[in-house]
Amino acid sequence: WNLGDGFQFTGQYDKAVEQYQKVIELFSDQRSNLYIGETYAAQGKHKQAVEAYLNNYRFTDEVKPEDIQKLKESYDKNGWESFRRAMQEVELNRLKAKQAKNPNGYVKPIDYAYAYSYGKDKDKVIEYLIKAYEDRSADVRNLRIDLPFAFMRDDPRFKELVKRVGIPE
Repeated sequence: WNLGDGFQFTGQYDKAVEQYQKVIELFSDQRSNLYIGETYAAQGKHKQAVEAYLNNYRFTDEVKPEDIQKLKESYDKNGWESFRRAMQEVELNRLKAKQAKNPNGYVKPIDYAYAYSYGKDKDKVIEYLIKAYEDRSADVRNLRIDLPFAFMRDDPRFKELVKRVGIPE
């Protein structure tokens, strides 16, 4: 992952996809499909991104097969933005189910920020990124380079949070 992440964070997307695919081949780590999806999305390769995201969901017991089908149909019928909104819904349902399964358990605020990023809900993304920061989550260290938050980079609230985290410009 780390090598793929390094390529992804520096905009070397083809090399990133290659590395993530090697992780899948060598370790059967299907979570790399999520990162492949993010990388393809950043390149505007939406069809490939959708397939990678769907592959990620196919290898988890946290997303129902009918939800995977709903995501596919959303893209096929209405395109990329519709798929992203549907993905936000699926992710929020997954996180709520995780919390319901263990009411005393902890669901990381950063996971909600990622979920809301799929639908580009800036207010909710900021809300949960601030919670993640307040929780001292190590996950906020990559805010400036994390692809799901790329659409937030011009938002003054996001810039302020990046500054508070201590990430140099």
